[in-house]
Amino acid sequence: MRSLDLTADKAAPFKDLGKFPEDIKADINAAYANGLIKGTTAETFKPKKAIPRAEMVTVLIPCMQPEERYRLQSKRNFI
Repeated sequence: MRSLDLTADKAAPFKDLGKFPEDIKADINAAYANGLIKGTTAETFKPKKAIPRAEMVTVLIPCMQPEERYRLQSKRNFI
């Protein structure tokens, strides 16, 4: 999320982020706030779970076309 200049106004509702470093939590919060991730339930993220290709593509495509399809707030030029 750092490369897209995304931030979050508040923390995501995930209670299972535990002892992850604060910069990683900030990235997860920014991805959640900008609609890139949803979590496995309303309160869990399962950060150590493997991500299938289909889910990864669901996250990557909006990052490649932020102005066209999603409410990303980045001011950078892409491609």
